[in-house]
Amino acid sequence: MFFDIFSALCAERGITKNKAAIEIGLSNSTVTKWKKTNATPDSATLAKIGKYFGVSTDFLLGITPDSYLMVTRYQLAEAKKNYAKAADEKARDELAYAIDVLTESLDDQLLAMQLMGAQKAHESENTELLQNLRDEERALLAVTKGMTAEQIKKMTEFASLMKGSSN
Repeated sequence: MFFDIFSALCAERGITKNKAAIEIGLSNSTVTKWKKTNATPDSATLAKIGKYFGVSTDFLLGITPDSYLMVTRYQLAEAKKNYAKAADEKARDELAYAIDVLTESLDDQLLAMQLMGAQKAHESENTELLQNLRDEERALLAVTKGMTAEQIKKMTEFASLMKGSSN
């Protein structure tokens, strides 16, 4: 996954993977190693790469939804480029299928991200409502401190009457 993310970041910047490695202070053989062995760099190297591209190490490791989205877009663009270059019909058919699958995956990822955003907004609203209830409870406790049970009961009845008359 890391190499795909690194490749996508390089493509987005319009630079080769080897040029990015050199600018980060790594060797060309490091990039080859990542590709051939599917290796992930150590934490210090991840930090350098993240700083270079302006992304988090979580993004580089594929932990964030945005990183999956970027890789799918990159793979889709690569499949489309390869489709245009494909010489034989079998290769074009396989690439056409890959393009369909990647397009569907991209649509699914975008929908999932929209749903996650809506869920976070809903959670935020619930958190705000809960905080308001806690504030009201604290205010009520402050007001009722030192009151007798009878006084609290009368205050509650009065509040209910006032609430009923406002409707």
